[in-house]
Formats: sequence, C-alpha cells, structure tokens
Amino acid sequence: MTKCAECGRDLKTNKECEYCHKTFCVDHMPQHQAWEHRHETLAEDESRLWKKRERPQ
Repeated sequence: MTKCAECGRDLKTNKECEYCHKTFCVDHMPQHQAWEHRHETLAEDESRLWKKRERPQ
C-alpha cells in the first residue's frame, strides 16, 4: 500500500493518478483529478494560442 500524497493515509483503496503517478485516497482523488483535467485543458488551449498562423498569400 502507498500513502495518499495529500493526507498520508495508508488505505487499500488508494489509487494512483494516471497523469502524475502520485497516489491518493478516495477523499482526495476526485479533487486531484479535477485539478489535472483543468490543467490538461489549459495546456491544450495554450498550444492553440501559440500555433503559428499561416499568412494569406
């Protein structure tokens, strides 16, 4: 078993995050996943903002 990265609880139900590979308990995993998904979306938005635009010919 691995301890929750947020609170340190060592439970059988702790799960590893597929993005950062840290382990979280059932109380903290939903909060962490929401944070990860928000940042994933921001990264996608940023990449769209920085894409080079083609010049009209």
